[in-house]
Amino acid sequence: MSDALPEVVVHTRAGCPMCAQAEQAAHAVADRARVRVVDVDTDPALAEAYGERVPVVTIDGEEVLALAVDADALAAALAARGASPWGP
Repeated sequence: MSDALPEVVVHTRAGCPMCAQAEQAAHAVADRARVRVVDVDTDPALAEAYGERVPVVTIDGEEVLALAVDADALAAALAARGASPWGP
């Protein structure tokens, strides 16, 4: 059943306070999504693609949030894609 959950990817970098907030938001919805955190600086292509524009959150590969990410906004983005706001 976990394969049916949407995949939330948080693109971050070390030392970024907004990234830490986005990670916390992602963990707050971990009961209704598969959450993965990716440090863009570990991959030169990602570092170039995102530059200073982090955090960026994707759901199933589609960018849904950037820069200002909180749990409410992420929950709303998941709900808009059909994920239950109350978990599985």
